[in-house]
Amino acid sequence: MDTYMRSGSLAGTADAFVCHRTTILERIARFKELTGLDPAVPWDAATIRIGFAVPPQGTARSDDAD
Repeated sequence: MDTYMRSGSLAGTADAFVCHRTTILERIARFKELTGLDPAVPWDAATIRIGFAVPPQGTARSDDAD
């Protein structure tokens, strides 16, 4: 999803993963099913981008580590 969100292109994402664009459409549909977020909806797209920016819980960012 991160690659698609960065490019905004089905064809570009498919090329990056060396697969057919239909495969990317199917993966996006599965993502929507699992998360309830649609990357085509601006508010959802912003939520997805923020989610990618936040490190997983229980992990320290390199600039936070002592």
